Amino acid sequence: MAKRDPRLNSSELSQLWMGYMQDSMTICTMKYFLQIVEDSDIRPVIKQALKLSEAHIPKLIAIFQGIIVQFPMVLMIRMLI
Repeated sequence: MAKRDPRLNSSELSQLWMGYMQDSMTICTMKYFLQIVEDSDIRPVIKQALKLSEAHIPKLIAIFQGIIVQFPMVLMIRMLI
């Protein structure tokens, strides 16, 4: 049986990076929405979206730390916070 190469190709890496950027943006947006939302039916939906995005970020950072890639400076700073 052929041995699988565990390294990520550029397409896989770009999808992970896009997910990181999307979840980072979603966190900022949902925090803002929580401040201004008036509909009590919508508030739990926003909280759930925020919770999911906040859970994804550490997982994505762990994946990035597990592979050798050149990190953009903003990601390096965020990992230290």
